[in-house]
Amino acid sequence: MAVALVRPSAHPFNPLKPLRITSNDGLREALAVRPLDAVWSEGRDITTDSVVHEVTDSMGLNGKELFGQESYRRDQAKASSSNGECHSGRFGVPSFVVDGEIFWGNDRLHFLKAYLQGELPTDKAKLDEILT
Repeated sequence: MAVALVRPSAHPFNPLKPLRITSNDGLREALAVRPLDAVWSEGRDITTDSVVHEVTDSMGLNGKELFGQESYRRDQAKASSSNGECHSGRFGVPSFVVDGEIFWGNDRLHFLKAYLQGELPTDKAKLDEILT
């Protein structure tokens, strides 16, 4: 099956608005995949409220309601401060934190898999020494 790849109107783009709708645990996967399709298959600007609402509405959901979920706002407040600093190890999409280890970027998923399978040991003392 061929999948069309359409260049988004702007890249890189701020993923904050599409991330806002993924705070619904029961629908997280669908709410992550459909906006990606809108960007990379349709070339839509997912950074606008109207496109986020249209995408979620097309799934039979209420985009405005999902966009305003309080759980997302709490997570966002924990993750960043008013000056844009990053807290709680949250960096970008995709990022995963496992046992305090941050795996950031689609091109690092193989490291995450190896770590979860116990094949990527981390010497935390050595890492701290290197970073200081």
